[in-house]
Amino acid sequence: MGSSIRDARWRLTLWRDRSDGTIVERELYDERDDPHETVNVAARPGNADVVRRLSAHLPPPIAAPRD
Repeated sequence: MGSSIRDARWRLTLWRDRSDGTIVERELYDERDDPHETVNVAARPGNADVVRRLSAHLPPPIAAPRD
């Protein structure tokens, strides 16, 4: 399941495992320099602060139902 957020420059999507809510993938796109979102820049060390800042505004993972 994915959750996304945008600001004036960036779009961040966090993909979570439905069973435990762990983040399995991050996508970060620079809407100013790459408006067609062709290059995922989430793993670049220089973007760690952007990922952290935007992630803080996304909802926490939803706990998986227990039997």
